[in-house]
Amino acid sequence: MFHSQKNISASTYAFLTEDSGTTHRLTGTVPQMLTGPPVVPPAPPSGTRYCIVNQGSADATWTPLSPQTVNGETSITIAPRRALTLELCGSDWVEF
Repeated sequence: MFHSQKNISASTYAFLTEDSGTTHRLTGTVPQMLTGPPVVPPAPPSGTRYCIVNQGSADATWTPLSPQTVNGETSITIAPRRALTLELCGSDWVEF
């Protein structure tokens, strides 16, 4: 399902629509702040999906850009050694 992989060590990272289907491995030693892809046209279509694996030593926070939400909230924390898959369903990112 996921066709490629990116390693992210930066303290901030903005996802792109074209990253859909990519596994993102977080390797930071400080908290990492992640933002969703731009919502201006062309906004990401429903079904856009990311796998995020936190292999770092600190929490990471995913914050979608307004008006999008994640599980109905404004952000989600990804603890070290935790993985999750997010899929865009309408304007809400849903955790699988």
